[in-house]
Amino acid sequence: MNTMYDRLKFGEECTVADYTIVSDTCPGCRALPGDHHLLWCPSQACPVCGDELFLCACKGLSNDEAERLIEGIMKLVDSELADKVVTNGSKNLDKTYLEESVKLFINRCKHN
Repeated sequence: MNTMYDRLKFGEECTVADYTIVSDTCPGCRALPGDHHLLWCPSQACPVCGDELFLCACKGLSNDEAERLIEGIMKLVDSELADKVVTNGSKNLDKTYLEESVKLFINRCKHN
């Protein structure tokens, strides 16, 4: 069974990857050290590998954390971004959290 992780708080990125925090607040969402990034923050790091959480294929978040993240990202998705992800993404749109958010966006658009 794979280990599931919680999202990293601002400043914890250094524990996963070779990051150097150079700001008192997150440049993406203004989170303070020790606070969680806002769900839509593009500066979040994957707790498994340290890459950008939206685009990482580790998908190591717990189910609850993943669901909250996907909902948060989905609020940023528009038709233009959805088209880009569909064109460049994986076949089933399930490789990254961004792809899953786009799939959710598309499904909700179909039902509205």
